[in-house]
Amino acid sequence: MTTMPSIVRRLIATGAARADEIRGCTEHEITHIRTDQGVPRLPASYVHFLRVMGRGAGRLLPGTDAFYPHLLGLKADTRALFQQGGFTLPGFADIVTIAIYQRREAYWLETFRDDDPCVFRYHHLDQAPCQYWPNLTSFLADATADTRRH
Repeated sequence: MTTMPSIVRRLIATGAARADEIRGCTEHEITHIRTDQGVPRLPASYVHFLRVMGRGAGRLLPGTDAFYPHLLGLKADTRALFQQGGFTLPGFADIVTIAIYQRREAYWLETFRDDDPCVFRYHHLDQAPCQYWPNLTSFLADATADTRRH
């Protein structure tokens, strides 16, 4: 099973990040993120990600707004992306947008599912979102593998 420490080790081992580039968020910043997302709680796996690398992780997720403070406002951006595509997501208030790639793709978690919920993806050309990863750690593991190609 992939864990946050193994993702960090892989980033460093592949040269995708130096140890000093992996920076976590403070508790105050995590609260700021939760408030910005408008949810009563963040999934535990996402909180762990934020504590470990929420401010940056080298070349992880290049070109993607996924790190503090750039992830502030992403939920509003996701709503705008959905509106542009004519898509409505029931339960939108309960999602946490974790990343947006070039304002065309949104990635989010449904907070009510569990502590390591699946990651959904919506691309502006798609008819509907898809569940692409069974949990956040799988999403990050795939993103870590992509850093080796850049």
